[in-house]
Formats: sequence, C-alpha cells, structure tokens
Amino acid sequence: MDADVVVSAVGMTVIINLSYALACFRKKISYVKLLDKFIHCPMCVGFWCGGLLSYLNGDMVLTVVFSSFTASLCSYTWYLLMKYFIDKYD
Repeated sequence: MDADVVVSAVGMTVIINLSYALACFRKKISYVKLLDKFIHCPMCVGFWCGGLLSYLNGDMVLTVVFSSFTASLCSYTWYLLMKYFIDKYD
C-alpha cells in the first residue's frame, strides 16, 4: 500500500464531497436517492477512490482492499477535522 495512493484518494474525496467546483455535479446526482447518500458520504467516496487509485497503480487485490479501507478512514478523519475548523472559524 502506497501512501501517495491514500493521500490522493483523500484529496479526491475532499474535492468530490466539499468543493464548490463540483456542487452542480452533486446537485444533479442528488435526484437519485442512493447516489445522494453516496456522494455526501466521505467514507464511501474515500473507499471507492482509494480502491480505484490503488487498482490503477497496479497493486495486488489484497493491497487494493487495504488501500480502500485506509483511504476511507483517512477521508473521514480529514472530513471531521475540516468540519470542526470550518464550524469553529466560519
């Protein structure tokens, strides 16, 4: 498992979940109830981004699974930290 895969997955998750650039994309996807829950869940998006990036990196299957779970955990932790500081200073 490479750290760059996990860090990249966390970055992708933040961009997909929180960025203003993809707000219109999230709004369009929100019409489907299942996708609405998925696109607003940092753990879900982090898991799939981690798995995709690890697979594209050419890792073995077990490494892809571990990278997915690690990216999910790191994405959720980063989301909680960002939410705390945004709420505190906004």
